[in-house]
Amino acid sequence: WKVHSASSSSSAAQSSGDFLIRNGSTNVLRLGTNTSATFAGNVSLADNKILRIGSSNDLDLLHDGTNTQISNNTGDLQIINNADDKDIVFFSDNGSGGTTEYFRLDGGNTNMVASKTILYSDNVKASFGNAEDLRIKHNGTNSFITNESGNLHIIQNVDDGDLILESDNGGGGTT
Repeated sequence: WKVHSASSSSSAAQSSGDFLIRNGSTNVLRLGTNTSATFAGNVSLADNKILRIGSSNDLDLLHDGTNTQISNNTGDLQIINNADDKDIVFFSDNGSGGTTEYFRLDGGNTNMVASKTILYSDNVKASFGNAEDLRIKHNGTNSFITNESGNLHIIQNVDDGDLILESDNGGGGTT
């Protein structure tokens, strides 16, 4: 069967078990008998309309006209890049109208790269090691480096380089 529009070359038809919506000879939408849908172009939703994915609406994508939300409603939210030696790169506004990289998960070098300063709020520690063996923290007044296991080694590997600790000399300078 077929349905044609009198004012254009648009039509809807069932073909080989699939339901097709066409514009001229282009399949704009194919609803397959295997329960798949194939779109020939973009899928657009109005502001405040949620794209829900999963049998129990497990993942929601929403744009409210100002902000965009990705909401996971079950399990872990996993971001996976299966391309060999490629990265997951996070960009945001650069403060002057453009965008810039803030951090990257580097699949080629297998490391994480911070491209901008990482700012820890007061009383939030940076921890290293599986058991938080090394901690760096600032409480708003004082700063702390705490080692919780083994020895704390500070190593200078530069030929003829010095290890320099500086402190206020009581007169506003450092020595």
